[in-house]
Amino acid sequence: MFVKRSFRIDKKTRKVSFFVFFTTKRLLSLAAKTKHICADTTYKLIQHGYPLLIVGTTDKAKVFHPFGIAMCSNEKEEAYTFIFKSLYDVIYDVYDYSYEPNTLIGDAADAITNGF
Repeated sequence: MFVKRSFRIDKKTRKVSFFVFFTTKRLLSLAAKTKHICADTTYKLIQHGYPLLIVGTTDKAKVFHPFGIAMCSNEKEEAYTFIFKSLYDVIYDVYDYSYEPNTLIGDAADAITNGF
């Protein structure tokens, strides 16, 4: 399992933002074969109010294949930027491959589009 994490503290408000991305080598192997990426957030799997960001792809049979998940302190643009960058970085580190999807599939949330 691969885990990438980051956090920052806002100096004015002293609020902590955290981001943790989880994936495996097998899930990453799927990403290297695709040119489109799906991203969304769910609140159904959490107890303390932190969103769970999910990133993956779909196949011709409309089956979703995840690449990884991230637990973050918020669902803003910086969270999506973190998950996409983490995915790109880990794929490059493991496979020495520059992953560059050309299509983003998500809902109408500006945070997803701007993070991509």
